[in-house]
Amino acid sequence: MTNSSITAQNIRLRRADTNDISALNQLIHACHPSSTEHLDTLHQLITSGYVFCVDDPATKEPMACVGVVFCDGNAHIYPWVVLPHLQGKGIGRTMLSAIRTFATRHAKSRGIHALTLSLTGSTHPSGFLPCHAPDEQGLMLFKSPL
Repeated sequence: MTNSSITAQNIRLRRADTNDISALNQLIHACHPSSTEHLDTLHQLITSGYVFCVDDPATKEPMACVGVVFCDGNAHIYPWVVLPHLQGKGIGRTMLSAIRTFATRHAKSRGIHALTLSLTGSTHPSGFLPCHAPDEQGLMLFKSPL
């Protein structure tokens, strides 16, 4: 399967582990070159939250990832990235749907009431509403009840 044949219908999510930290750091930087993501932050996300990867079938390297951290009564999605040349194929939407299902299954036992997502720009996924105006970096918080 080549990158051009990868679609939302044939991806598989797997839970990331600490062996994926370097590859995930490269993935995030490829999607957001100005990102200041640090390896220790990724380590903390993987060990204290949940990060799921979609691997390239040929290279076995992550080409997309989504994570969720449970805190302050919310399930916060971070990171959420898809390699630029694979965007627009529904992969991000499929990952968001999977993480919503995952968060919903864990919501009651963790006292979680909403799914939150921070994004730049004015567009946001269906079912999420803005919580406040953009901050100085243009980052907005969006929320969806669970």
